Amino acid sequence: IYHRLVRKITELNGVPAEPTHPRVLGPLMCVPFGKLLRGHAVPNTVTKTIHTDKVYSPDLHEKTIEAFPYYAPLESQVRTVRSFERPVILVDDMMHTGDRIRVLEPMAREAGVHISQVLVGLLSGRGRDLIDERQLSRPSIPSSAATPSAGTSGPCRACCPPSI
Repeated sequence: IYHRLVRKITELNGVPAEPTHPRVLGPLMCVPFGKLLRGHAVPNTVTKTIHTDKVYSPDLHEKTIEAFPYYAPLESQVRTVRSFERPVILVDDMMHTGDRIRVLEPMAREAGVHISQVLVGLLSGRGRDLIDERQLSRPSIPSSAATPSAGTSGPCRACCPPSI
């Protein structure tokens, strides 16, 4: 999945997938907020990770999305992204319930960050519906889309052709 995401990010950004000399950066900024690209840079693309963590209550019935331990609060991380003054490609490794995007997307909009695309390695039907509901742009990545989420019927529209 990592290589497909990197290839898609560089395509969206209009840059080669291999580092160039001299370095030429695309107009978009890659902002991973899941675990897959954490600590990695995307070639020829400004990359700034938002470090998130899912924190559960002691009884495990509730969860919140917070900054990863020892990192700045999420609001500060989003303001740092805004300071680059570039449209962003939000990148998550997997989206089903959309807990992280539900927290980060309103923060980004409030901070004035322009979300150009949302790119997901594995996207369930439920995650797809959430992205569509929030009117976020997502490219189609047929080879890395997930199977339908529980509670949906039939193949996901993002990757599976209609049955004949």
